[in-house]
Amino acid sequence: MELDAARNPDHDLTSDELWASVLEDLVSDVYHSLAESPPCETFSWYLFNYGPGPRPLRTKQHPWGFPCLQGKLKGKIETANLLVRRSIEAPNVAYDHGVSYMLDFLRT
Repeated sequence: MELDAARNPDHDLTSDELWASVLEDLVSDVYHSLAESPPCETFSWYLFNYGPGPRPLRTKQHPWGFPCLQGKLKGKIETANLLVRRSIEAPNVAYDHGVSYMLDFLRT
């Protein structure tokens, strides 16, 4: 099974209901392996290009986002942080239940 919100809006892993279902499936031996690749656009080093384009939303000093963010940018960082936390949670659940896993954090 592939869950990708870009292809299907029903695959939005920020949904607590869908996330609970995924974790339950991991616990219930529905999956034999897990591969994750969370969105990286708020982590990309390209944001530090200082040319035209989007600006950084986080740094080493503020890994979960700048405290001054508001509006859409705050929402964007909160969504990215939730997906990262879930991308860390799932392999822990997988490990505890003998499911192999791969976590792919691409450095872009």
